[in-house]
Amino acid sequence: MIGYCPSEILKSETRFLFRNLVDASDQKVFAIQSELIAFIAEKVFKLPSKRTEGLVLYSGSEANEAAMLLAKRESGKRVVVTSSIAHASIDRACEKLEMEILKLDVESETFKVSSAALKEVLEKSGDKIAFLNITHGTTKLGTSEDFIFDDELANICRDKKVWVHIDAAYGGFVMNLARNRDRVWQGSRITRSVTVDPHKFIGVLGCGVLWLTNPADKKFIGPEVAYFQGHTTALGTTRSAYPAAVALAVMNQYGINGLEKLARTCVRNAQWVARKLEGAGLSMIAPIQSGVVPVALSSPRDVDYVRTELLKQGFKVSPINISGSDYQMFGVRIVVTPSPLRKLSNLKLFVKALIDIHVQGI
Repeated sequence: MIGYCPSEILKSETRFLFRNLVDASDQKVFAIQSELIAFIAEKVFKLPSKRTEGLVLYSGSEANEAAMLLAKRESGKRVVVTSSIAHASIDRACEKLEMEILKLDVESETFKVSSAALKEVLEKSGDKIAFLNITHGTTKLGTSEDFIFDDELANICRDKKVWVHIDAAYGGFVMNLARNRDRVWQGSRITRSVTVDPHKFIGVLGCGVLWLTNPADKKFIGPEVAYFQGHTTALGTTRSAYPAAVALAVMNQYGINGLEKLARTCVRNAQWVARKLEGAGLSMIAPIQSGVVPVALSSPRDVDYVRTELLKQGFKVSPINISGSDYQMFGVRIVVTPSPLRKLSNLKLFVKALIDIHVQGI
């Protein structure tokens, strides 16, 4: 997913292209990182001022891995709990960090892990669990797994010292800005870390943010290398400051009101696409909660056919395959972002193409 960036900002921020994001001697770059993290925490998630610390990294996948590293180092535990529709980066990070992953099925109606299932796992294995991942803006469906906001579950996580992480790489911007952020962020009292990808909404590729609700937690990463006295990063010491500079410049230019308008437009356009497709007899796997439009199909064969036929007309869609203990669902999805490629005129062409394929017989 690629967001939107005005061409003038792409040009104006090129002065940061070859400046190092982790060079502690570059005070301007240091200020950009601090301002970017503060903007996301305070304005997008509405947390209290000066409550957060964090890292500016390359992507949400990298940020998720960094959070898992923090949890492992703090607790000495190695089990990660997540849902069956979490982002693939959680699996990859477990392999790299030698952690054990425990996936819980989501219910077929809500696409969330049931509170009862999560409670059972936490009570049974909480002493081994280092990290609980909750996705805010799932890749396949664009839905939010806000089950942890249950008070009983929150207390268990606190008692068992489970590091609660929100993977809001996608949903952090579009879902929070398009609806009531106070309701979305009820779980901040126990959440330790949050991943947000500005480049999935605005800016350019290469900007992921991990922010920590307890600034002291950053100490668990430690220095990267003894000979380079730069800002702490989880996974490297050489990275361009350009993506972070561009993201912050777009945020400042639009302001929170402008960003909210962009997010609402994405959701509104996604809802329009869903209505048109449903009117033609197609179904959505899940209600539209963000810019993701998840279209239901009957089989993997249908998924392959629809993807091939759409690609012939210049439209690329992603496959969906979700399974639980007693169900399996297939489909394709598109994601509406502020990118000019996702403007309404192009969405209308996509809708027509998919409806034609449906009418002709999938």
